[in-house]
Amino acid sequence: MGIFLDTGFFMGICHPKDPYHENSKRLLREMSQGTHGLIYTSFYIIAEAATLLLIRTHNHPKRLEKFETLLFGPKKFIRILAWSPTMDVEVLKLFRELNAKAESEKQYLSFIDVSNIYLCRHYQIEKIASYDAHFDAFLVRIS
Repeated sequence: MGIFLDTGFFMGICHPKDPYHENSKRLLREMSQGTHGLIYTSFYIIAEAATLLLIRTHNHPKRLEKFETLLFGPKKFIRILAWSPTMDVEVLKLFRELNAKAESEKQYLSFIDVSNIYLCRHYQIEKIASYDAHFDAFLVRIS
């Protein structure tokens, strides 16, 4: 059992003006109590969340520091999943496969979102902390 953290969770927890701030705080409390098992994310999510935090908070040092502390601070609890070059090929294959099934542009999945799906399948993680409903077709979404 475990849960994968998507970018929206990090935005919500680190940026008080994010519309999902309260939801993310609640999820963090649940995770700290072990409700969802081990907690994971990826370097793709770290890169995406860091960039969005930089932009949406206008490089606010406290918001970026909170993000850094969650990931690398003394009380870090999030495991960053290992990635290999062969996974890039597999994610690209899945990216093409899933988007070929899309019936409209609104159903397209980003490469990052497909990488989340791939990593969760690869590491047998059933849940994702996300505010993106398109994950519902692939994982148990906790929001």
